[in-house]
Amino acid sequence: MDTTYKFDIKNYGLKFIILYIFIIFVEKYPNMKKYSEETKFNVYRSLLCLFFVILSIENIINNFQNILNPFNIKNDRINDLFEWFLIYLIIDIVKMISMKNKRWDLYSHHILSVVIVLLSFNLNSITLFNNIILLNEIISLVTGIDSIYMEEDNLENSKNCKKYRKYIIQYIRLPIWLFGIYICLFNNNNMPSILYWLYLFSIIGILGLDQYWLKKCNKVINSYE
Repeated sequence: MDTTYKFDIKNYGLKFIILYIFIIFVEKYPNMKKYSEETKFNVYRSLLCLFFVILSIENIINNFQNILNPFNIKNDRINDLFEWFLIYLIIDIVKMISMKNKRWDLYSHHILSVVIVLLSFNLNSITLFNNIILLNEIISLVTGIDSIYMEEDNLENSKNCKKYRKYIIQYIRLPIWLFGIYICLFNNNNMPSILYWLYLFSIIGILGLDQYWLKKCNKVINSYE
């Protein structure tokens, strides 16, 4: 089977249109009209991240026998997932700029992710490894509902969302990052050198971001107690 990635501008264009329509649907949904633009967008982001997590889990289950050798697993389903993810990231960055969002941490995360995905596609190196790392988007599943709780001044439920994010960082994201480092170190000959170093430094950098987010969660949780 030919696993060479082929760029299709029509495919990307269609995905962009679908996500743009979905944003409008979320914003115009009757139960969402009373909320701010930022809250609506956070709900959209949570739903997209749920989509990414579900498809990531499916791809991992279908290729679980290769979990320790993920760089050799390339297929159309993984490519398709990361086409969606790339369009999502680009829309996210544009939307944050339009809303004058000043969160440097999100910009750093998103721009780094765009660079990695684009380079990986260019080198025909989107693999099961990327799919495993994408599971970490599970942290964003409660971003939307947390924004709703905060806007409704429901501090107790907002605190629970922060606790969810805290546990995800500690018990899901951290093991996945460590697994990613382990896999990279023992598979350095199975990927382009530039990706090897980019993956390692990116994981270390995002581990630092996770600690920043963890401190923010703890600060909010402690202020509510």
